[in-house]
Amino acid sequence: MIHSLRARLWWSFALVVFGVLCVTSAGLLVYLARNPAPVRLLYVRLEVYATILSQADRLPASRNTEKLLSAMERADSNLNLRLAVLAPDGTVIADTRPELGSLPVPTLAALKNPSRIPLDYRDASGKVWIYAARRMADNNILITSSPRLRLTIAQLLQDEGYLLPLAQAGLVALAAALLLAIWLSGWITQPLRSMSQAMSAGKFVPIAVHGPSEVQEVSQAYNEMVQRVQASQQSQRDFIANVSHDLKTPLTSIQGFSQAILDGTASRPEELQQAAQIISSEAERMNRMVLDLLEIARLDARMIQFEKTPVDLVHLLEQIAAQFAPQAGLKSISIQTDLPVSANILGDHDRLAQVFTNLVDNALKFSPTGGRVRLSIEIKPQAVEVQVRDSGAGIPESELERIFDRFYQVDKSRAATTAQGSRRGFGLGLAIAREIIQAHNGKIYAYNQRATADVNDLTNSGSIFVVRLPIPTTASPASAASSKKRKATST
Repeated sequence: MIHSLRARLWWSFALVVFGVLCVTSAGLLVYLARNPAPVRLLYVRLEVYATILSQADRLPASRNTEKLLSAMERADSNLNLRLAVLAPDGTVIADTRPELGSLPVPTLAALKNPSRIPLDYRDASGKVWIYAARRMADNNILITSSPRLRLTIAQLLQDEGYLLPLAQAGLVALAAALLLAIWLSGWITQPLRSMSQAMSAGKFVPIAVHGPSEVQEVSQAYNEMVQRVQASQQSQRDFIANVSHDLKTPLTSIQGFSQAILDGTASRPEELQQAAQIISSEAERMNRMVLDLLEIARLDARMIQFEKTPVDLVHLLEQIAAQFAPQAGLKSISIQTDLPVSANILGDHDRLAQVFTNLVDNALKFSPTGGRVRLSIEIKPQAVEVQVRDSGAGIPESELERIFDRFYQVDKSRAATTAQGSRRGFGLGLAIAREIIQAHNGKIYAYNQRATADVNDLTNSGSIFVVRLPIPTTASPASAASSKKRKATST
């Protein structure tokens, strides 16, 4: 219990209160030791007698020293006080106890404004005296003094009634501090206990964010971790479901047609040829899927080494456009390019080619017959942006954020525009593309370009995939690409 945060807060508050009480008591005790009540009362008594005796009719004039000293000695014997009269320059005119040594000479400020703190001096033997001073009618100074009382600590506490109020105040302060500690410890530790209970139970659920700012930061970090864990768990469930689904279809086809061959159902040559083609096609699909899964796994494990060399994106896109020209011609789709003279970056040529090949392949797949696919490069400050635009129906806005997730495939609203008989993907191509671009410290995203009022104008419709790659620090945008553009169209 002593090691818990709540217990430590309680003890901390109790120790703080105890320490403050000790320091306060020590300060009060020092003050009382210097100025106890009996001493203050004695000082008041000396001030009263000095005020009374300094009046003109109480003591003889100082020019008759014998009469003055005689009157002062009578007052000394009655009041048990040392009386002395000093000239303004400090010369002693009369002193009832001259054997005790010299007397202090008060300043003019002290005579005009008597101090509230008892004034003292030491006699010839070192004994401390309390004194008060007043100016007489003849401008001389009357001093009344008495030995300072010596009191023990016990007498001080007893005389002042100091111990009981201090103890009562300490108990009240301690109770208030503990109540505050209980509330404060609960305020601080409640989110931490919620996190601990959730984690110990294996239930990763978000918790309410409250408490001090530091605890709120921990709670927010925990909630973000919970979201990532939930997303990871969902991704694993989706992975298992999608892999199972995508493997089930080709396995079913392979099993069915192979069984047809074995039991003689497919006996004619054309039936055997058809069964063999389907088995081969489905096996090829499974092989592609396994290769993509291996690719994803290697990217996650950072097992793929990227050999970054200077890459001219213009030359790369021109090669890809030429590579897909025959496929585009089958659907009467034109591939347009809007490229600068050059655009050089540092990257892995083969991996970047894999990314842009996938994007162009998707653009052709989702563009209607007679549509257009446009490849362009734009030089930005410290980056090069490559855009691949199709003229299809676009991607539903609700799915734009998820198209780069693994195994995620766009709904039939977009897939309906694909050519009949096109190879259905597995939802891994864009996920692999994102991993490759992120390994190049770049970014890939997509958005829709809405169609214009002219339904025949396909240049401003469809979806746009943007790949943003950094320019090497040694190259400026001006040297990375020329401002001149060159356009080409292939059909």
